[in-house]
Amino acid sequence: MSGLKEFYLRYPNRSWLLIICVVFLSIFGRGLWFPAEIMDDVLYINLNRKLDFTWANVVYWWKTPILDLHSPLQMYSYMLDRLIWGEQYFVFGCHLQNYLWHLIAVFSLFMIGRELGMRSAFAGVSALIFAIHPQRIESTVWLSERKDVLVLAFAMLSIWIFLRNLNNKFRMMQIIPPLLMLASLLSKPMAILLPLIILAILWYIRRNWDWRYYLRHLWPFLLVGLIYMAVKSTMVENYAKIAISGAEPMSIRLAIIANNFGNYFFKTIYPYVGMHLTQLFWKMAQYMGIATIMLSQYAVSGCVKCIPHISLFAFPGLSFLQSAIGHVMAGDCVRIGSGRLFRIFSGT
Repeated sequence: MSGLKEFYLRYPNRSWLLIICVVFLSIFGRGLWFPAEIMDDVLYINLNRKLDFTWANVVYWWKTPILDLHSPLQMYSYMLDRLIWGEQYFVFGCHLQNYLWHLIAVFSLFMIGRELGMRSAFAGVSALIFAIHPQRIESTVWLSERKDVLVLAFAMLSIWIFLRNLNNKFRMMQIIPPLLMLASLLSKPMAILLPLIILAILWYIRRNWDWRYYLRHLWPFLLVGLIYMAVKSTMVENYAKIAISGAEPMSIRLAIIANNFGNYFFKTIYPYVGMHLTQLFWKMAQYMGIATIMLSQYAVSGCVKCIPHISLFAFPGLSFLQSAIGHVMAGDCVRIGSGRLFRIFSGT
């Protein structure tokens, strides 16, 4: 024990990264053998005949969206899995790569906390909670959600390298974060919001409104975002035709947005039944939910000055109601059925 304590005191960052990795794999390890048979897996994995690593397929996925979403890096990563693991171990390789990208995102989150001045223990516990939170099961075990772990890994790496070189005048290192933002955009377009996240972090560091300072640091990210939006329609084959012919009515789109926002927000602060892995993990999830509510209530009471007595316990109920309304408006067309996805963890 003295040797472990000495190692922790000498290498706190490495110690926490090792702890996170061991705890995550001990809980999520069974997911490596989960079959690829959940909803979109049929299109992304099972019936996809364009996952061989050929130049023709590289060009095809650069131009062609899947399910109205342009995410070429996601499809390239499947092609890499097929190349490395072959047909027999393809699904196992896909799960393994999902886990690797998730751990990269978690490790980057830990390092971001350290760069912001957090103690190693606080940053480690925060990253560990995120790593094993029940909501992460969907992104890591469901193979079609590879885009989620990809976009988060590239975005977190971008933020970490940006903060680490914030005062570094070596321009080569300042080029890497915007390039990582581009990689995250090619994984999932939601990364277009990354400049706003970096702006919030810069404001947390500076605590002033020196817009020249913010613009000096943010303009490469804004440029990448503008270029991506400008050329996206040209690099997607028949994008306008697909968007017009395959799009749902606006009411359905708004219902899906309401459902997703409410559903995932509610599951973040209270991981309800159906998402637990084991009885022990369910108890951990309850503690995580309580802790998240308390931390969120503290944050809201500190930030929302105009309504200091608001109770955050109302937010889960409102989000649940919003989610239910979304289900009704969309005809329950966006329900995933989490029980089937997580059945392997309970051994049933």
